[in-house]
Amino acid sequence: METGRQQQLDDLLECSQSLLDLAHAGDWTAVSDQQGRYRELAEALFCSPVAADDAVAVDAVIRDVLRTNRQILELGAVAKHACLDEMGEHRKRHKAVSEYAANQPRVSG
Repeated sequence: METGRQQQLDDLLECSQSLLDLAHAGDWTAVSDQQGRYRELAEALFCSPVAADDAVAVDAVIRDVLRTNRQILELGAVAKHACLDEMGEHRKRHKAVSEYAANQPRVSG
């Protein structure tokens, strides 16, 4: 395998793992920020045909990256539901505070 292709595979795997690490840490802003780099690496890898000699290695990387992406999506779904639950609780607290404030007597100065 040519050195350039191997470096592209290594870079894509590293970026994919970095995204997963960030997702595990709950840093979804950083995941979103790095998504562009991930896309660029993937596009660069496949902008030229894959040589038959490289097919097995490329296939292994694709499978690994897809597995990692599924994990990131699963973590994202969990985080999204947690945010929605938290927002619902916030709305309840906000409503309770608003109702309390609305029922307080007005104090004149």
